[in-house]
Amino acid sequence: LFTQSIIADNVPQSEVPEFVIMVLSYKNENYVKANLDSICYQKSTKPYQIVCVNDCSPDKTGALMEEYVREHNLSSKVKIIHNEKRAGMLKNAYDTIHNHIPDHKIVVVVDGDDVLAHNDVLLRLEQEYRNPDVWLTYGQAIEIPGDKLV
Repeated sequence: LFTQSIIADNVPQSEVPEFVIMVLSYKNENYVKANLDSICYQKSTKPYQIVCVNDCSPDKTGALMEEYVREHNLSSKVKIIHNEKRAGMLKNAYDTIHNHIPDHKIVVVVDGDDVLAHNDVLLRLEQEYRNPDVWLTYGQAIEIPGDKLV
């Protein structure tokens, strides 16, 4: 399940976009491990960062995030923000983008109870963002079990 970042030999690094995966989480203790497993070991031609926001969850979401980062030695890759007061998804996204993510980076938003489909998601996004006319992409979720698009 765990893979390391890869460096493509045939792609000029200046053309490869830089990503930050932003995870917004509230009461997601049952999903923390699967969520972080799916994002922390993505293949990418450039290093990427992860910013996780624990929106004052009353459960163990924040503690489990901290434990995961510590156990997997990911403190240089993952930043965890713990809100002291619940702010909601939109405020968390706004504050995180404007206060913790450099303007030149592309933000990949992943809900705290979601997982990425495979370890090549960032490689796929790199293909799209190499095109200078692409300014935005979006994805869809598949509900599991059931394989229904939501």
